[in-house]
Amino acid sequence: MTGRFGLRLRQFRVLAGLTQEQLAQRSGVGVRTIGGLETGRRADPRPSTARRLADALELAPAERGQLLAAAVDDPAPPAGGRNDLPGDTAEFTGRAEEVERLLAELGDGRPRTVVIDAIDGMAGVGKTTLAVHVAHRLAGRYPDGALFIDLHGHASEREATDPAAALEMLLRALGVGGERIPAGLDERASLWRAELAGRRVLVVLDNAVSAAQVRPLLPGAAGCLALVTSRGRLAGLGSGRAVSLDVLSAADAVALFERVAGAERVAGQREAVAELVRCCGFLPLAVRIAAARLRGRPAWTVADLTERLREGRLAGVGAAFEVSYRQLTDAQQRLFRLLGLHPGPDIERRAAAALAGIEVAAAEELLEELVDAHLLQQPVPGRYRFHDLVRQYAQRLAAGDADREAALAGHYLSTAHAADRLLAPHREPIPLEPPATDSHLRDEAAALAWFDAEEGNLAAVHRLARDRGWHLLVWQLAGALDVVHRRRGRLHGALALWQAGLAAAEALGDPAARARAHRLLGHAHARAGQHEEAVRHLRQALELAEQSGDALAQAHTQHTLAWAREQLGDNEHALAHATRALELYRGLGLPLREAQALNAVGWYHALLTDFEQARAHCESALSLLRQHHDSAAPDSLGYTLDSLGYIAQHTGRHADALDYYRQALTVYRELGNTYEEANTLAKLAEAQLALGESGPAGDVWRQALRLYRRQGRRPQR
Repeated sequence: MTGRFGLRLRQFRVLAGLTQEQLAQRSGVGVRTIGGLETGRRADPRPSTARRLADALELAPAERGQLLAAAVDDPAPPAGGRNDLPGDTAEFTGRAEEVERLLAELGDGRPRTVVIDAIDGMAGVGKTTLAVHVAHRLAGRYPDGALFIDLHGHASEREATDPAAALEMLLRALGVGGERIPAGLDERASLWRAELAGRRVLVVLDNAVSAAQVRPLLPGAAGCLALVTSRGRLAGLGSGRAVSLDVLSAADAVALFERVAGAERVAGQREAVAELVRCCGFLPLAVRIAAARLRGRPAWTVADLTERLREGRLAGVGAAFEVSYRQLTDAQQRLFRLLGLHPGPDIERRAAAALAGIEVAAAEELLEELVDAHLLQQPVPGRYRFHDLVRQYAQRLAAGDADREAALAGHYLSTAHAADRLLAPHREPIPLEPPATDSHLRDEAAALAWFDAEEGNLAAVHRLARDRGWHLLVWQLAGALDVVHRRRGRLHGALALWQAGLAAAEALGDPAARARAHRLLGHAHARAGQHEEAVRHLRQALELAEQSGDALAQAHTQHTLAWAREQLGDNEHALAHATRALELYRGLGLPLREAQALNAVGWYHALLTDFEQARAHCESALSLLRQHHDSAAPDSLGYTLDSLGYIAQHTGRHADALDYYRQALTVYRELGNTYEEANTLAKLAEAQLALGESGPAGDVWRQALRLYRRQGRRPQR
């Protein structure tokens, strides 16, 4: 019989004019799942699945509420805020005492931090499951958002998440743009607490390694709640509350197995089930995997499964993994073992194909089969990952294979290089050896999406290359990731990237590579506010470029030195460096680079109040950019229009200033560059005030101020 949710789902799908296949494509929910829900063959969905379907149907608020309310045990989602919680486990079993205690303690809505830890340090015991379950029960009380972050405190494939990096992810989840996020840990923590002020937000901090890692991430605002999980006690958080989890009781383990496998599959086999869960060590993860295996094998009895567990002579979770592994084909087993070599948090089909040296379609088929075998998870369509314990098992099976590791690293480098060319086609690329292969990426949006999805894997591959001593790959990957790190405001990532890139360039003994590494490391230091260190590296870059006679490298370095000197308040030296860059670009016959340098020279003349020279240079820059508009970088046009507005404003031509500023704003808004948008809005308000337009000036200034506050910075000149 079709449930209430299935009836509502079918009604809203038909009204939307969608087939089940179209709804599946929009939502990422399987077409068989949708069909099962509508016909009653499947139980009502998890809350996360219901929300994905509601989003895909684009329902009005009232209709959305009706659909979500029809889902069984669907807690009220946060009304207006983001909800990053993983789906609640449909077969949640046991932990009644812990759940009761937490709900009773947290039910009054007072701010606090609750630490959920397992004193025996065992993975797979259900810490995250409990935290997520409780978070779903409480989510309706936190209308401004429910955030989730894995701190990787005990993950084998990567280092524990640095608190500064975690804060960046949390701030981005609240809608804070990369340009607003400061470089330092203390400043990020302050901005995090400021963003939470006046909000009611629930935060799950999963898999923490220490109190020091967690402390900067804790909300300070009244009405916020933090749930923290860890394998060990986190002394020093001052919560005074902790829930220590052991494995399940025998009765709860049996109940969990029956729920996952299905009551009809275990009818009359209770003693055999009790013996099987003992073989699993009563560990929830192992019990789930064994039960899913039984459910997928209609011909097996519980005794058959138990016999297979014993044949492996493995106890606990290893036995469950061994049973699943032994049922795989040779091709499936090979890919499973090779995936144990992957250093990152997840993988998609093209990377898996490169790792295994097979066709993409074949890799995707094998990955899906491993998901069906419950040896891989698919958190989002197209991406696959191990549970920590399964990863450890795969790593034990994986033999060292430097050739396959190198093939995987080569795939990430080649694709990153292609993505970088889409983001910055006019920048001189770092040459690849061997040359890059054809990429599936076709435009800038696809390149950015790929970089975002692969951020953790690219960092892991970079560490792998560094650890293996693959100096050329370390250097090349630093170059391929440089632009996206700037775009996304990943200051710490850019610094680490180019520190390793410089060490690799020095190991290679390549003067050109060393010069470029010093220059880009200097730029990274300047963006992070470390201006003296920036100038030191830029001087070394310039010296190397001059020694080799590389005029283009000299021009780039002079241009960057000008910007670094401006940050130090030394506008006279900034002008000298920009002027030298202009001479070099002209000599090389590079009109777009010449335009950038012309604007820089004009800008520094303006800062030194030589407005006649400033205007002449900036107008020349604008003319060049318009002559080459098909190939010009749009941000260069925005900077030049802003400079001309500044010059007009400071020479009494306020109406002209308004026009230039508004043109610059159009450019910045099309690029999504809210950092420069705030600066130009502030200047626009000044120009309007000078024209006596106090009302509009106030409105524009308030727009600028809102952006500055969101970015956690003060207005610039």
